[in-house]
Amino acid sequence: MNKLSLALATAMATGAASGAFAATINLSASDAINISSFSSGTNWAGGAAPVAGNDYVVGAGLRLRTASAENLVVAFAGDSLTIANGFTTANMNGGDSTDLYGFTYKSTGATGLHTVNNLILNAGAISHLNGTVDVFNLAGSISVVADSSIRAKQGPINISASISGSSDLYIGATDGGGVRTVTFSGDNSFTGDLITSAASSLFILADTGSMSFSIGANGVNNAITGIGSATLNGAFSIDTSGADLTLGNTWDLVTATTTTFGGTFSVDGYADLGGGIWSNGVFEFDTATGVLAFAPIPEPSTYAALVGGLMLGVAALKRRRRAV
Repeated sequence: MNKLSLALATAMATGAASGAFAATINLSASDAINISSFSSGTNWAGGAAPVAGNDYVVGAGLRLRTASAENLVVAFAGDSLTIANGFTTANMNGGDSTDLYGFTYKSTGATGLHTVNNLILNAGAISHLNGTVDVFNLAGSISVVADSSIRAKQGPINISASISGSSDLYIGATDGGGVRTVTFSGDNSFTGDLITSAASSLFILADTGSMSFSIGANGVNNAITGIGSATLNGAFSIDTSGADLTLGNTWDLVTATTTTFGGTFSVDGYADLGGGIWSNGVFEFDTATGVLAFAPIPEPSTYAALVGGLMLGVAALKRRRRAV
C-alpha cells in the first residue's frame, strides 16, 4: 500500500470512528423484551452502536427500548434521535396502539436519567411500560414536528428536556391515574395544543416549568385541553404580538376537564391582582375560567379625564335642577 492509500485509509477509519461521515441510521427491527438499542448496535442498520455525527430514526411500527437496568444514567450518543413510529389519533390509548411504540421506557428505579440532546417527535410516541415506582426521567431537548404522544401508561414520566414545535402533543391514557403522570419541568417554547386525551390522563406543569401560548385572531391560540386533568404549578409565557386588539376578544388557554392552578403558578410579565386574576395592563388572564381577555386598563390620565368628565356632568345636573 503506497503512502497516499495508507493516508486515505487512515482518514476513513478515523472519520468512521468519530462519526465525521454523517449518515442516517434506521432501526431495522423492534427491540425485544430485555433488549435495548439505545446504546448498542443490536437493531440499528449496520449493527453499530450510535455515535456522534449520525442521525438515528425509529420508523413505522417499531420500538426502541431503554435498557433493563436500575437507575441508569445514560446519554444517547447520536446527533439526533427521530421517533417516527406512525402515531395516529385513530389508534391511541389502547393496549397495543400506536402510542405504545416508538421510544419505550423499560428501565427500573426512580433516579435514573436518559438524555437525548436532539429528540424529534415526528408522529412519534414516548411511553412508560414498567412499574409505578420506576420513573422515566428524560432530559435534553425535544422537537414536536408532527402530532405525537407521551403516554405514562404504567408509571410516571418526568421531562426536564426543553420542548419546542407547534404540532399537537397528546397525553395518553394510563392504567389508573395516581402517580402515572406526565410532568414538564423545563422551559418550553412549544406552541401546539397539549391534549389530555383520556379521563385517566394526568399532566403536571412543575413549578420550574413553563408553557408558551401564541395568541392570534379572536379565539385563535394553542391550549391545554382535553378530557383529562392538568395541574399547573409553573409559569405561562403568553405571546400577544400577533393578537387582534379588539375589545371583547378572548382566548381559551386552558380547557382541560379538570384543572388545578397551584400556589406557585404565575404568568410572565403579569401582575397577580388576586382572586386568580393576572394582568399586564392590556391583557387579563383568569385562572377560574382559563380565559385570556383583551382588557386594557386605562392610564392614570384617562382615569383623571373620566373623573373630571363625571364631575362636570354632576355640576351641570345640579345647575339644571336649581334652574327648575
